Amino acid sequence: MWNKVDLLINDDTNTVRLCSVGDSCLYQADTLVKLSSSEKVVSSPKLYALMTPTNCIVVCDTSVVLFDPSFQTVLLHLYFETSVDAVCTEGSFLLVGERNGNLHLVYVPQQKIVMTRALQQAPSNGEESTYKSLILKEVLGYPGMFQLFLAVQEGILIMSGLDLGKAQRAIDDMDITSLNELKGLIRADFCCTKDFHDGGSTCAVMADVDNRLQLLIGGTGEYSLSQWKMDQCSLSNTAALDSTLAPGVRKIQVVDMVMYVLNEEDMLSVWDVHSFVMLYCWPDIAIQDFLLITEGDSTSITSQESTNMKIVTLGTEDANQMRMLMVKSLPSMDIVYSLEVSGVSALVQTGMNMDTIYLLEKIAETQKSPDNAVPAIVLRCFTEALPENRFNRLLYKHKFEEAEQFALTFGLDVELVYKVKLDTIMGKLHCYPYGHQDLTRWSDLKEDAKTNLTKITDEQYVVEYCLTALWPTMDAAEEMLSYAATRFPSAEIQLALDKLATFCSIHGPDNFKGALWIEFLNSDDYLKYIFELLRSGNISGAQHLWLRHEGEFVQQFDEDVLHCLLGCIPLTVPSSELCLWFKAVIVPFVWKVIPEGQKILARWLEQRARNLELTEKNDWPHNGLKLAELGLPSFMSMPLEDVGLEAMELLEALVVSLRHLCDLYTKYNCKLTLSEFEMSDTRNLAFLMLDKVLAPELISSVIENSVQPYALEHNLDLNKTLLLYIKDLSDSCSPQTTTLFSEWEDKAVAILRCMTNTDLMMDAVLVIMFKAVVPWSETVECLVQQHLEKEHPKKELLKESYRSMETKKLLSHYGVRNFSHGTDIMMLVRHILRENLPSSLEDALCLAKAYQLNRAEIHFLYILRLLEDAKMDEIMLLLKQMDPVDAKVTIYRLSSWTTTFLSDKDHISEEHKKKKMLATKMAVEALSYLQSIRKTENSAMQMECQGDLQRFMTIAHLQEDFDVFLTPDEVSDPKMCKLLEEQVSKAYENAKRTRQYFTSSDSEGAAKDSSDAGAKAESLVDSLSGTTPFSEVSLCRLARRLRLSEQELWAGMAHRAVEAGKIEKALRILRELYKQYQNANTGAVLFWAAQRLCQSLDDDVPMILPEHINLPAVIHQLACQAVSICSSDLLLDSVELSKNTQRAAHLYSQCQIDDNYGFVAKNAKPDGQQEDGLDWRWKEVFTEDDGIVLDPVTVLPLQYKITACLMPLVSDSKMYPLESFSLAYRPVSQDGDYLGPLMTPLASILNSLQECSQLELSMGLLIECYMSILHHVACYRTAGDQHPDDKWRVKLGERVAFVRTKAFSILNVIVVALLQKVLNWRMVDFELAIGLAIMPIQLSLLPKAEVLAILWRIITNAWQNYDKILDVAKVGTHICSIYEDEEEYQKFLLVITDADWGSRLAKLGVSIQSVFRQCPETKRNLVPVLVKNKNITPEIILQYCSTYGLDGEQAINLLITTLLQQEDEALEEQEETGAGDAVEAGAEGAPMDALDRALQVIPRLHSTRDVFVSLNAVIPKLSPYNYEKIERILNTLEAANEGTTLFPLSQMTGLLHHLKSYRRISPPTDLENTYLFENSFEFSPLANRRLPFHMLLQTNHYWKIISPELSEETFPTLLLICKLMKTSVDKLYMLVVNHVFEKKLKPMIVERAKRGQCHNQNDETNAVVNAIFEYALCIENLELAAATVHKIAQELTAGTEKTQFLKFCWKLGHKLLESPSLEEDVRVRGEAIMSKMKQQYQRSAIENVVMASQLSSPDLLKLTGQPGRLIVALFEHSSVEERMRNPAGQSYPDIHAIVKEIASICGIDLLDARNFLLEKWLCKTDSTTSKVKFLCGFFANVAVVQRTHTTHNCTNNYWLLPHLWEFVIQLLLLLLFIILEMKNFIGGTCLQE
Repeated sequence: MWNKVDLLINDDTNTVRLCSVGDSCLYQADTLVKLSSSEKVVSSPKLYALMTPTNCIVVCDTSVVLFDPSFQTVLLHLYFETSVDAVCTEGSFLLVGERNGNLHLVYVPQQKIVMTRALQQAPSNGEESTYKSLILKEVLGYPGMFQLFLAVQEGILIMSGLDLGKAQRAIDDMDITSLNELKGLIRADFCCTKDFHDGGSTCAVMADVDNRLQLLIGGTGEYSLSQWKMDQCSLSNTAALDSTLAPGVRKIQVVDMVMYVLNEEDMLSVWDVHSFVMLYCWPDIAIQDFLLITEGDSTSITSQESTNMKIVTLGTEDANQMRMLMVKSLPSMDIVYSLEVSGVSALVQTGMNMDTIYLLEKIAETQKSPDNAVPAIVLRCFTEALPENRFNRLLYKHKFEEAEQFALTFGLDVELVYKVKLDTIMGKLHCYPYGHQDLTRWSDLKEDAKTNLTKITDEQYVVEYCLTALWPTMDAAEEMLSYAATRFPSAEIQLALDKLATFCSIHGPDNFKGALWIEFLNSDDYLKYIFELLRSGNISGAQHLWLRHEGEFVQQFDEDVLHCLLGCIPLTVPSSELCLWFKAVIVPFVWKVIPEGQKILARWLEQRARNLELTEKNDWPHNGLKLAELGLPSFMSMPLEDVGLEAMELLEALVVSLRHLCDLYTKYNCKLTLSEFEMSDTRNLAFLMLDKVLAPELISSVIENSVQPYALEHNLDLNKTLLLYIKDLSDSCSPQTTTLFSEWEDKAVAILRCMTNTDLMMDAVLVIMFKAVVPWSETVECLVQQHLEKEHPKKELLKESYRSMETKKLLSHYGVRNFSHGTDIMMLVRHILRENLPSSLEDALCLAKAYQLNRAEIHFLYILRLLEDAKMDEIMLLLKQMDPVDAKVTIYRLSSWTTTFLSDKDHISEEHKKKKMLATKMAVEALSYLQSIRKTENSAMQMECQGDLQRFMTIAHLQEDFDVFLTPDEVSDPKMCKLLEEQVSKAYENAKRTRQYFTSSDSEGAAKDSSDAGAKAESLVDSLSGTTPFSEVSLCRLARRLRLSEQELWAGMAHRAVEAGKIEKALRILRELYKQYQNANTGAVLFWAAQRLCQSLDDDVPMILPEHINLPAVIHQLACQAVSICSSDLLLDSVELSKNTQRAAHLYSQCQIDDNYGFVAKNAKPDGQQEDGLDWRWKEVFTEDDGIVLDPVTVLPLQYKITACLMPLVSDSKMYPLESFSLAYRPVSQDGDYLGPLMTPLASILNSLQECSQLELSMGLLIECYMSILHHVACYRTAGDQHPDDKWRVKLGERVAFVRTKAFSILNVIVVALLQKVLNWRMVDFELAIGLAIMPIQLSLLPKAEVLAILWRIITNAWQNYDKILDVAKVGTHICSIYEDEEEYQKFLLVITDADWGSRLAKLGVSIQSVFRQCPETKRNLVPVLVKNKNITPEIILQYCSTYGLDGEQAINLLITTLLQQEDEALEEQEETGAGDAVEAGAEGAPMDALDRALQVIPRLHSTRDVFVSLNAVIPKLSPYNYEKIERILNTLEAANEGTTLFPLSQMTGLLHHLKSYRRISPPTDLENTYLFENSFEFSPLANRRLPFHMLLQTNHYWKIISPELSEETFPTLLLICKLMKTSVDKLYMLVVNHVFEKKLKPMIVERAKRGQCHNQNDETNAVVNAIFEYALCIENLELAAATVHKIAQELTAGTEKTQFLKFCWKLGHKLLESPSLEEDVRVRGEAIMSKMKQQYQRSAIENVVMASQLSSPDLLKLTGQPGRLIVALFEHSSVEERMRNPAGQSYPDIHAIVKEIASICGIDLLDARNFLLEKWLCKTDSTTSKVKFLCGFFANVAVVQRTHTTHNCTNNYWLLPHLWEFVIQLLLLLLFIILEMKNFIGGTCLQE
């Protein structure tokens, strides 16, 4: 343990010359710190050190030492359990990673470990480090929030949420809750790196790569170096370096995108961070550690290009256990310095600077120390000693004042300091942003630069600096250039001033920027600058620069430059500015300098003029004409040469076009685009004029004002032009183009009205007619009608065209626009009729009339259209409205069409069927109407009509009633009719499905399936033959003709349905049969159906079942119905079948819901009625509902197989009267074996039922089957000698015996299991249980002992089910009484008693299991449990004790004690939730229940002595914070009225009363926690609000609890408690005095000291001081009071408060000394102390007066202990002279008032002081200065008097008397002084002469 730290400040400082290869350099070596251990250290310690700007951390094995940067203070010294692997620091926190995996967060100011977390397990190899690196990074945007990256063996641990800022505030405020919350917010994530470094990670470093933080991890394995991208709490790999290139990286350092890597082979190499490419390597140099250094810190490396980097290397250990410390240059690795150091040494990791190199090194304190011992470790620092290097380093760090003094001291170049400072200023000018808000800073930098330039004599540097600096404003640049011109006039400066004027003219003073100015100053390419100005839109600046420097670039101007010039002009430049510049400057310049550039200029002007149409539309085309005319030869001063003729011609053509365009604009108000004008001729231009007119009302005015003058000017025929425009307008807007807009028609009519030629007008009308949109608009209609009335050669043509247009108009209503004479008219007719408009028929007839078509054809097509819409009434109305001849033709056509339509067999859809029915109905009605109008015709035609009508009526009848669609040919075919007659019987079965029956249940209650209730009958059935279905009415008529009864038909239907597996259909038929025909035949049918269904279920025959049907219940219902109506011959079989089907229904009720049969039923009773005699009585109580659900696939086939064996299927052979086929009534036959088929399914089903625990069903099935077998054998016995074969009889007897044995064995198992089930049921059925228990005894299946053993086993296994035990015990007593077993009977009675108490107590929440079935003595053990239960009453306890013979008095005593010890659970739960005072208030009433109960129980006791002793022992065991429980016990003790001297009961009650009304203000102390722990108390939330009751009763703990609670608010209550507890009240007053001082007065004084107001009076502070004095006066012990006040005075700083405390302490001392009982030696000693205290008070008061008067000079403060000298010094103070010089100036201290106050404090007579001063001043011969001072003092005093007089507006002016006296004395002295001065002056003048 390195526990000794020695600070050796320059203890062995010496100057050491290190070994140098080049120039000799000196290093100054200092030993700063020495670490040593009190124990012997044999092994080499692990050394690590880290230097930061704020501290230095040294790690030596398990010790961590923290020093300040100057190594003068040890800030922290900690020891840890294991070696420390890594450390890092941030602010006031230190993070330490220990080898055992613990991470510690240390708060340095308090030297405490705030948090420790075990994040890793310690490595198995103790030498291997756990934490490789610790990296702490602040989260961007969240100050105080950090992320910690811990490099471990397998990856990187990321600790986020580390808010060190809040943690520091919480620690400073001692807010433990907030600190714990911050700990809970810390989150740990892990990023595994084993995929890259399978050998483990060794180091990690964070680097800024391309402005992104990257994590570089070094390790061993497949990759030795990896780069990771950081994303919040995760890492992602971006690159990796193969280990073959650099094996085993140990250390990484990144500098400016280059990383230095040291591998495990001690080789150093340099790599590029981005590409992981090696740049350098030094394989021959073995390096243990290295450190990069430079002339500045790492942040300034990139800012200075001349930085020289070096590397400090620590070599590997040699044979002599020494190492070489070398400083080498990079990248040559030339050795600059070298030094041999100890083998146990380590470099201190520092920033990259050359100030100091730190080294940890082992030293040997004695020569006798062994080589491997490490006596001490020292920290050395090496600092360069050469002045030049130090000077350069100071300059590099910008410490200019120190560098200037250093240069002057050592004779170095001082101007270099000013130059470097100027370079720094220039850097700031380059880096800082521009803005008006920074003008003050710029001004300071400029003045600083001018000041430093003044100190420099280097002319070239000054001029160059003024020229190259980026000055912030125009004025600053001009000022600095003028300054340079003034100091060193030169042409360069003058040129710069000229350029500055040009630059200002271009950009303006407000837009001045230093970078632009320097660029302009250094540039001679004015054309380039002009181009840039043009690109930015600064045309004026470009013009100005062109005019000033045109002569300088005229020689380099060529065609390419002209191209660039024109290309730089933006499109946004107004043409007006361009025209002025081009006309005045550019065009003449181009003509004069480069005449060949005319074509370039002409092309540009042409394109620019064309672009103006888009960019400047308002002035177009005049602006384009002005710009284009600039390029014409008329504007040139010289004739045009033979160059650029083509470009010039294009420009001239553009000018001509623009002139014409301007004419159109001005003369004809026609605005056209240039492209429209260039692509149009004169006629098209006229058309364009008309196109521009949108309103037809303006056509006439436009033609008159624009078109007609234009036509006259260009020799155009106006009428022909207008006609051509109308044709062009109609072609472009014809119906082929659009059918939605017809505005052109109004425009065309308006143009036509402006025409004067009649022939051309008629042609125009025809054009408008044919092109107008149909139907015509009103305008076109009026135009045509108007011209039809006129006489003209083309009138007939107009009429014919009008008729054609009428047809088009008609067709236009139906959407037909393009009609021609070649169009199919019938197609148009069909289209018209298909539109189905009200006028469709009329329009079709009109069209037919126009084209001479047959009207009947039109009517036929229209009727078919109406038929599609099913409008039968309209069809008949139309036929009746038609001409009879047309009607006949139409009806004949309709009949033929209907026949053809009905003969279509390919379409059989429902829609097609509806159409056929509609067509048939139409044909019937049409033929009926035709028959009515053809009565006068011959009979042959009438018969034909009648035949067709009957045929269609038959078809319609079949379609409507039977849904049969036959063709007319099929209806007439005789074979088809015969086929229908043969299939009537089968079709009747299907026809019955269309009926619906509603019946009510009769008295016998026929079962109905749930799916049949309320079901609706289907409306249609399928044909039996697959072709033709018939209705029931028709089929019944046919059936009567065949002499078939309805019952027989239904019976056959039922047989076929059952055989076909159609169960729903069969059941419906059987229900109807049973309802309509209740006779023996129906009974036989029902019996057969039930038996057949059982056989089908046995054989697993597929059946079609309806949903949700209980088929076993339905079969049982059928059997019951058969029993009710069958014949007497079938009665026995029916009853037997009914019993078997009932058993099947019972089995199915225990089956699972879904099965292969498809039916569902879980009812306990089947749908049919049950006979009470067949059911077991015990079913009404006991229900076997805990069995496993049966599988119907397994159970039901077996049951129905048993049913088939007990009741075989009745054969068709004739039965004799009373003959039966059931097994019970069938005699034994040698020919047939009836028992064999029964045994196998019976055994299987019994096995299944037992496996599923269906014991009730299995016992019933076994008994019934066994009884049937016995009945079957009994029939054989009664048959006599029918079987003479004795062997067969013997065989039969053996079989019967086997069956009996097997049945009894199974019955034994079933009965025992069923007995256990009955006894274990929720409610024991006594009758059934007794019967089942007696049955095996009576049948000799089990002995009585085994039956009783079953009962005892159930009692034992019942555990705490006392009701069950009671019931079983009652059964046992009943059995024992039957068999007269007295011993067992008594045992069961004891069990009944215990079970009865167990049941009673269980309801109260008490378990009797621990004493159940035990001896009466053990019942005593249950009494403590009973008394703890809050539901127990004293009566119950007394009954319990009486039952078992226990002491009731002792139990009641225990009850009282327990009641008062119990915790109130409701109160605890509420207080755990932190409900606060409301919970306390609510909890006060609840504990009174226990108290009331205890008080009620106490009178039952004969003696209360035992209770008192018990409760006395209970109180110390209670929680000291549970006042309620303590109060209950104290109240109980008072109620017991038992006198005691054990403790003061009244004092405890009073203390508790005070504590209940008191609320705690301080958290629980460590003393309380220790007390709770020692006394095994749990921590209660009440401790935060209540004081510990027990600890206040103990004198050794009293003040430790009271002291933290002291405050001015709690003091009254605490004072009452102290008086009650008879403790020292003086000590309480002393504590409250200290508390008020620490908590209120001291913070106020500190705050006032910060504001510099310590020496001024403050009301708030005075109030607190007076309160302290009041508390101190209450202390009876004056010595204690004085000591307390004096201690506070010593802690206060100088000020009014300190003075007050000293004065009060002095008064207390005087009061103490006045005591007559004081001893003499004590009085002498007290007087000495009071003398010193008085001096302290006076000195403090004087100091306070001086400080308050703003005279806090050190000279005056030194005289506070000498008041006389201080008064003299105050009268000679310099403010007297200053007041005389400036009497009306600032306020000066009132010397007289200060002196008077000091005199009053010290008791000095001021008259003596003034006399002394007069004597001193009058007798002293001093210089003129002293005399002047005296005069100043005099006038200052006079001024003080005047000022004081004006400021005191009061009636009493007594205060002026001393000042008036002073004034008189000083006036006399002044007169004397003037006389002496005049005398001296006159004498001196005479001597001079």
